[in-house]
Amino acid sequence: MPRLFAAIDLPGIQNRAILSNHSDLLGANWEKQPHITLVHFGEVAVGQVNQLTDSLHRVSFGSFDLHPTEVGFFGEPTTPSVMWIGLAPSNPLQALHHELFTVGHEHAFPAQRDEFVPHITLAHIANVDGSNLERYISSLDLSTLTSFPVGEFHLYQSANGTYARLATMAATS
Repeated sequence: MPRLFAAIDLPGIQNRAILSNHSDLLGANWEKQPHITLVHFGEVAVGQVNQLTDSLHRVSFGSFDLHPTEVGFFGEPTTPSVMWIGLAPSNPLQALHHELFTVGHEHAFPAQRDEFVPHITLAHIANVDGSNLERYISSLDLSTLTSFPVGEFHLYQSANGTYARLATMAATS
């Protein structure tokens, strides 16, 4: 069964800025396709993929802007697991997440954790000393990360660390 999730892609300029900040941080597995995950639908039966896609095409949302804020990590300071770029609070983003979460429940897909923490994953990290990671984060030049517009989201299938876009849903206004 395919593993599906909905996500917002980054504009080309943002993507290049993020990818240009990659370094030789040992233990970092850099994200090759940075994006903002909106909701994980989990494993979906092949026969349900078209139903899910149809439901997602009916989601109504307007265009909005997102604002990168800071770089941080998930996990304990001594054993971080994911490095990310946070996003400023956004009511339209929260509303879109909620709508997609509702679609997932209507189709009886496994629920994602309750708290939505909007972020752009930079890297999955293992065996990186927390102090080395904090030094790396403080050295990043975030001036290249500017606000960007969101006018669509995508349904993706993930397998073995790569993503395949299955559908695109555009803003209605």
